[in-house]
Amino acid sequence: MVLSTRNTAYRTKAYLHHEISYSELGKDFDKLAEIKNNSLSVNLSKIWKDLEHIYQIDQRNAEIGQEIKKLADHSISKSNEYIRLVSEKLADDDLRSKVSKLERLVIIRANENTSSNYEIKVLFEQLKSDFRVKASMLSFLENSIQNAEIGKKHLAGTPFETMPQASQQANFRVMELTLEYIKNMEASLYRTKIYALF
Repeated sequence: MVLSTRNTAYRTKAYLHHEISYSELGKDFDKLAEIKNNSLSVNLSKIWKDLEHIYQIDQRNAEIGQEIKKLADHSISKSNEYIRLVSEKLADDDLRSKVSKLERLVIIRANENTSSNYEIKVLFEQLKSDFRVKASMLSFLENSIQNAEIGKKHLAGTPFETMPQASQQANFRVMELTLEYIKNMEASLYRTKIYALF
C-alpha cells in the first residue's frame, strides 16, 4: 500500500508537470481506491476532486487559447486582404492613380493591425509558459484597444469605419478571454503548488 501511495504521489506530480495524461493518473487513483482504508479513501477523494478541477481549468484554458488564436488569425486575414487588394492597385500602372489618399492611409492602419495581432499571438504563447508575462499581455491589449479607438475616430464616416470597430471588438474579447485565462491559472497554480509538495 505504501508503494502504491508513493507511486500515485509521483504520478500526480508528473501529471501536474504535464508528463502524463489525466486519464493515466485516473487509472492510478482507481487502483489506489481499491485498497480498503477509510482515511485514505477520504483523502484520495479530496485530492482527486482538486485534480479534476485543475483538469477542467486546463481544458477551458485550451479552449481560450484556441479562441484567441482564431480571433487574431481572422483579424490578420482581414487586414492582409485589404493590404493585398490596395497593393495590387498601386502596382498597376492604370489603377494606381485611382487609389485615394484615404485608401493609402488605411494600409498603414491595416499593417498595424496585422502586426498587433501577431504580437497578441506571441504574447499569449509566452503567457502559457511564463505567467510573469501577464502584465505585458494586458498592457499590450489595453494599448491595442486604445489604438482601435483612435482609428475609429479617424475613419468615422468613411467606407472603412467598420475596420477599427471590428478590431476593437475583437481586442475586447481577447482581453476578456485573457483575464479569464489568468484567473484560471492563478486558481490552478495555487492547487498545483499544494500537490507539488508530495
